[in-house]
This record gives sequence, structure tokens and C-alpha cells, in this order.
Amino acid sequence: MTARSEVAARLAARLRPWAQRSRMSSTILALLGYLSSMSPSLLPRTWLVQGAIAGLSATFGYAVGRLVEHLVVTLARWAEVEVTMAPKARRLLVWGWPTLVTVVVVITPLFTLRLHQRTAELIGTTAPTVVDLILATIVAALLFALLMALWWGVTGLVGWTSEQLNRALPRWVSQTIATIVVIALLAFTVDRLVVATFIERAASAAQSLNEQGIGADPPQSPLRSGSAESAESWESLGNAGRTFVRSGPTREQIAQVTGEASLDPIRVYAGLTGDRDLTDAAAAVVAELERTGGFDREALLVLTTTGTGWVNEWVPSSFEYLTGGNSAVAAMQYSTLPSPLAFIESAALPPEAGTALISAIEDAVRDRPEGSRPRVFLSGESLGAYGAGAAFTSLEDLLARVDGAVFTGTPGFTPLHEQITASRVISSTEVLPVVDDGRHVRFASTPAELTADQFGRGLGPWDFPRVVFLQHRSDPVVWWHPSLLLRSPDWLDEQRRGSPAEQMSWAPFVTFWQVTADLGWANQAPPGEGHRYLQEVVPAVAAVLGDDPDGDYTAIQTAIASTDRSLDGTTAP
Repeated sequence: MTARSEVAARLAARLRPWAQRSRMSSTILALLGYLSSMSPSLLPRTWLVQGAIAGLSATFGYAVGRLVEHLVVTLARWAEVEVTMAPKARRLLVWGWPTLVTVVVVITPLFTLRLHQRTAELIGTTAPTVVDLILATIVAALLFALLMALWWGVTGLVGWTSEQLNRALPRWVSQTIATIVVIALLAFTVDRLVVATFIERAASAAQSLNEQGIGADPPQSPLRSGSAESAESWESLGNAGRTFVRSGPTREQIAQVTGEASLDPIRVYAGLTGDRDLTDAAAAVVAELERTGGFDREALLVLTTTGTGWVNEWVPSSFEYLTGGNSAVAAMQYSTLPSPLAFIESAALPPEAGTALISAIEDAVRDRPEGSRPRVFLSGESLGAYGAGAAFTSLEDLLARVDGAVFTGTPGFTPLHEQITASRVISSTEVLPVVDDGRHVRFASTPAELTADQFGRGLGPWDFPRVVFLQHRSDPVVWWHPSLLLRSPDWLDEQRRGSPAEQMSWAPFVTFWQVTADLGWANQAPPGEGHRYLQEVVPAVAAVLGDDPDGDYTAIQTAIASTDRSLDGTTAP
């Protein structure tokens, strides 16, 4: 035997147990999971994230395959079916399909590279290279191996525990008990060592962030919360609240941009302090509006915030410029956690906060004489839009209670958003629905779509009150939904040319994790993509106020963009 043949024989001897122990159908499904996950989604991903998604998807495919195999073997035993195979055919399968799988895994990055580059071109970011996808494949293989090792370790522990119990119990009883005990022990360990530690550190980091900015000078104007005349202390506002009340244009800046006389805008905010509950916080906002004369202004904007209390500055600044400062803007904090963690901690908290604030302000407005009530407008972004929507049972209810609304990046699982989207005309799409020919509510990703649908067809007359949902085709916040696990959404079955989604195809489990991963990069996309709503906010607010959405708002857009570095949208939680 030559040295080369001896090495080959030793290698085969080491690999044969693995090949014989592996399951062909399970591995084929793992391969399909890997292939599906290597396709692009709404936003470009780093090689590390792409590899993690591919590894998880491959593991899911393998798990499904093992479940199917177990069911087939059980049925075969019950039916006393026995399958035999010629030794040559068995050897071919044992060695042939692993070789085929290896070849497919290796060449996949080459075939999917152009798809990922096309997505980067559409979004306007740096295109990935073949090295990025090769690194992603390596990460996927390592993660798959790690998860498989964990899988085999857990099944081995279940088997060992079952053998110990089998001495005194029937086999099926011992297997059931062993499985429950091991899974419960594993879940307890993960919860205590991983989840609890992560949440504790995240909460600590969020609290530290919330305390930032205390050393900055509070606003001097009595028209701002946190000032010397305010009942809301500077320290109580939280980092997001302090940023909010110190931002925005002054009377002089508004006059310089618009060329018309203006007023100093009013901004009020209530943060989390002491044992204050949501009702108390909403009452504090109303008290601040009364103190500053906010209810005497021509227009009042109620802002529902994200998890940390953050507000997209483009909305209130647009509102103040377009109303000539004859306005008041009100918001409050309900959590210190970033939106994803705030939602996980309590999905009911944002709706409760939105309902509390909106209801308190509505009650205060109704208490005023009918001829001296301000026009009330509503806005929220992301989790703020989700919280605001909970205050209304339907579009009709919304139109009856506010004078207009602008929602940006509304999560797709928001009931009001789902309800309105479902009422679209059959010739429109889920991406940009047309409801009642745009009579009251309009969906848009660009200013041009405020007056025409995505196919360029003009919409009908726009009556008041006006409601705008700004939602980008590449915003995963809008398109993430638990149903992605098991069902292909309408937006993936529609015409998607020119959209990042044109490269996507739905696969169970895989697409859900792809869009979930996109959430992490949504705020880092270029302006006008992902979850970054900047310049397009100005014409949307103008339209809701009654101005021409096709007007020239360049001066206002330039002024807002240059006011503060934080207005670039990259700090959105």
C-alpha cells in the first residue's frame, strides 16, 4: 500500500463513523436551510450576521429532518415495513451525498454574490465581496457544528438519564421523564446564566444612558420643560427628554427660514421619576401644557415615543417650522430600555402609555371652549407608532378624534396598521396600500407617493383629516411579523422590481430570521432607506397640516439637517 493510499484509508476510517451516523434527509434539509438563508433580504448584512443566520437555518432544517425521520421510522416499525439496500448502493449513499453537500456549500457564495451586491446597490451601501460570503459560510459551518454538538450532548444526556430510570420504570415512561427533566434543566440554565445576565446588563446600560446629559445646561425658555419655571426637573426628563427639550428651532430661526413672523415653539415632556405611573406622567404633560400656554397655540402635536423616550427630531422640527412656531409639542417617557427590549419586557406598555397620553390631552382639549381649542395632531415612530395606534379602534375612530397624523416606520404587527392595510383596494399592494383612493389616509415611501401610488397613478382628492404612514420598502421594522415563520406575506408575492425585496424569496423559519437580523441594521441604512425617516418627513407633515405636499421645502429640510448632529438619525433606539 502506498503512502497516499494509506493516508486515504486512515481518513476514511475516521470519517466513516460520522458518515454512517449522519442522516441523509436531515442533512439535505439542513442544506436547503443554508441555501435559503444565503439569499439576501431587505438590507445588506455583515459576514458575521450572515453566517449566524445560515448556521441557525441549517440547524432548523436538520431538526425538521430528524423529526420527519423519527416519524417515518416509527410508522415503518408499526407497519412492519423493512427496507433493504445493496451494499454498493449503501456505500454510494454513505459517501456520495456528503460529498455533494460539501461541493454545494463551497460554491454557494460564488452564485449568491451578485444577488447581495444588487441589494447593496439598491440601498446605496458598500457591496460585499466573495471573501465576505466565504467567511459567512465558515461561520455558518462552525455554528452548525456547535449547535449539533449541543444537540448530541442533550440527546446523549436524555439517553443516559432514561437508562437510569429504565431500571424501575417502563421504557416509554423513563424516556418521557428524562426528556422533560433535561429540557427543563437546560432551559433553567440558559434563563439564569444567559438571558438574565443579558437583561441585567442591558438594563444597567440603559439606565446609564438615561442619566447622560444631566450636566448640560437646561433650557432657559419657560416654554420648555426642565427650565427653571417648569414643574418637571431637568434630572427627571431622562437623556431622550433632555435632548428633546433642548432641540428644535427658535423663533428667530423659523423667521429666517420662512421669511415670516413667528413665535417661540412650546415643547413639554415628562420623564420617569419616583413612583410615577403612566397616568401621573400623562397628567404631568397636561400640566406642562397648561403652564406654558400650549392649549392656546394654533396647533398641538402629541408625540408617542420609542422605548427609551426618544423622538425623531425631524417630526417636531418640521411641525414647528411649518406652523411658524404657533405650536406646542408634547411627549413622555415610559421606559429606559431600547425598543426591542422594552417590547419584550412588556408588549402592553407602549399601548398603555400611548393611550394614557392621548386620552389625557383629549380630555384637556375638550374642557376648553369650543372656539379656543387647538388643532390636535398625532405622530409616532416605530414603537411609538405602535403605542399610538392602540388608542384607536379603527381608522374612522382616528379620523374622528384628531386633525391629522404622521406615523413613520410603523411596526407591521400594529393592529390599526394591519386593519387599514387590509382595507386597501385590490389593485394596490401591501407595500403601499391605497385606501378609498387616498381620501383620508395615504401610505408613502417617498414624497412623490403622497399624491400618486407606486405605479404613478394619481390619487383622488385628499380630504381632512389627513393621515400619512411613511414606510420604506427596505424597513424591516414595518415588515417584521411573527407570521413570517410559517406564511409568505403579501409583500413578497407582489411586484417588487426596484425594491431590495426583489432579491428575496420566502422560506419557512429562514425569512423570519433574515428580517429579524435586518432589524439590527435598520437605523444604519442611508437616509430614505431602512428605518431612517428624515427629509421625507417634511412634505408629509406639510400635507397633514394642509399645505401642498409637492411644494418646495428645501429650506426647511436644510435647516433641520444642519441644526444638530444628532438629527442624522443614527442615534435612534
